[in-house]
Amino acid sequence: MCGRFAQYTPPERLSAVFDATASDELTAQWRASWNVAPSRRVLGVVEAATYDTTPSRRRLDWFTWGLIPRWSKESRPRGLINARCETVATKPSFRSAFAARRMVVVADGFYEWTRPATGERRPYYFRRDDGEPMALAGLWEKPVETDANDERAWLPTCTIVTTRANADVAGVHDRMPVVLDGPALDIWLDTSEYDRDELETALEATPPGSISSYPVTTALNRVSNDTPELIAPLVTPLIAQ
Repeated sequence: MCGRFAQYTPPERLSAVFDATASDELTAQWRASWNVAPSRRVLGVVEAATYDTTPSRRRLDWFTWGLIPRWSKESRPRGLINARCETVATKPSFRSAFAARRMVVVADGFYEWTRPATGERRPYYFRRDDGEPMALAGLWEKPVETDANDERAWLPTCTIVTTRANADVAGVHDRMPVVLDGPALDIWLDTSEYDRDELETALEATPPGSISSYPVTTALNRVSNDTPELIAPLVTPLIAQ
């Protein structure tokens, strides 16, 4: 699964990387985070034509992490943070969004924890070797009625699609977010046509050898901790579990 990630690249840079328009309001509101947790608002990219009437090709905007299906009677913060790629096209919670409301959650890296038979779970940070932001495959839904005083109430909700871990991640965890790049990214964001086979192929586009990792501090486990030190490599490497 993917339950925590970092998002610290400024919107101006993300706009250039993903050819997406960001509003002045978003840019002013943005704050870097090294410990993004479920129910927080996150930056994502959508094809503008499927989202609103913005004339640009793509749009960078806010989403609340934790997808709430349109038919759900659940209220925040119990949204669905992950969708398995193996069932995303057919599961009732996701199939409508899979067909028409695809997006990417932008991240500078994500965290996974070891699953030792005994002892403490240990976090590792995963990032692209080239240092560029990641495009994590996601889905979004229109906002549901919630507390009007909650600043997230009007935001669309989103989820991150996960897949089987590749060789870069498998030593730590058996699942990972789908990291899109190149043609796979364009296919995923293009909602003008629906080709299930093509989309499912795009979700397999996480080639090994492009993501590096290292152990980080367990201070990450506390959501209130949110500083650049969270992504610093441990001075003393962890003993393999």
